[in-house]
Amino acid sequence: MKKITFSQAIIRFSVLFTSAIVLLLVSSCHYCDDCEGLQPSIVNPNIVNLSEQRPDDLRNNPYTIWVNDNTLYTINPLARITIDNDFRVTQYDMVGTNIRCDYFTINPAKTKMLLINNAWKGVSLKEYDLTAGTMQDVLDSTYNVRSALYYNDDTIIYVSLAWDDETFKDHHTNYYLYNRLTQESVLLFTSGPNYAIMDYHIIGFDVHLQQNKLLIPTRKKGTSSSLIIEYDINMRKADTLNTSFVGELACVCYNTTGDEILYSLNYYDTEIGILNVPAMTKKPLDVNTQPYVGGSDNFFPNWSPNEQHIVYASFPVAAPPGGVGKPEICILKNINH
Repeated sequence: MKKITFSQAIIRFSVLFTSAIVLLLVSSCHYCDDCEGLQPSIVNPNIVNLSEQRPDDLRNNPYTIWVNDNTLYTINPLARITIDNDFRVTQYDMVGTNIRCDYFTINPAKTKMLLINNAWKGVSLKEYDLTAGTMQDVLDSTYNVRSALYYNDDTIIYVSLAWDDETFKDHHTNYYLYNRLTQESVLLFTSGPNYAIMDYHIIGFDVHLQQNKLLIPTRKKGTSSSLIIEYDINMRKADTLNTSFVGELACVCYNTTGDEILYSLNYYDTEIGILNVPAMTKKPLDVNTQPYVGGSDNFFPNWSPNEQHIVYASFPVAAPPGGVGKPEICILKNINH
């Protein structure tokens, strides 16, 4: 793997890419110039807004993971949210000392987290030990890590961006298997020059640990259709699922069996839904959190542990002159009813 210097990485980040959250808020969401003229809509009664329950604490949280029935983790800052069985917030605790990051994920044992923050000088990827309360560096900035997931105790899968050294063009994404004991990276999959690159594509990939498969959202250049690539880690083989999406897939997430994929889609409006893999049918979910059609932009869904509910970020569309409010943590309960 060819590495780049820290100064090159900083230049390339600043010229070619902003953080995923800034991209979503500024470039990808639709805006409302005259919200009063929009068609009224009834908010789904199965939506629970956690941010409204704790407005002093949950004010700007773009990404949340649901780890057990009563515990969720969110950013920013990194915090633990405790809820009761009726989805009421009963406790809020900051994790560490005002830890802020662009992205995080948690290991299957729910004891450690991988965190990415492009503002950390010299470091792309860190790990926080929830039990010990300690932080350690995993990969430095020369690896140009944009996202990562745990694969097993000693191995992670990370996504790196690559550019042409002379022109900074023809950028593509590389998916690596990284052994933390040997410090070796093995290239699994590269997007190549035929696919458009968006930051939320890179963040929004998933891995099925039992089936040893990667799930990669992408879009072919020159089209408005997004695709899902399923990569078999054992066979080192990539297949494209027999379906497509109009717009940009922001993220994809397997359920436990791999038969369903939770996705979020961005086009003129946003959509969160479930793809039934055997049937290749899509089921959009009613996740609008505002009392008018298209009143919120909704992203980054994650399953609840029992897969009966989802948690997601909802960005209320603001009043004139147009804009998007801060992300709120919302739960859609009873998705199968």
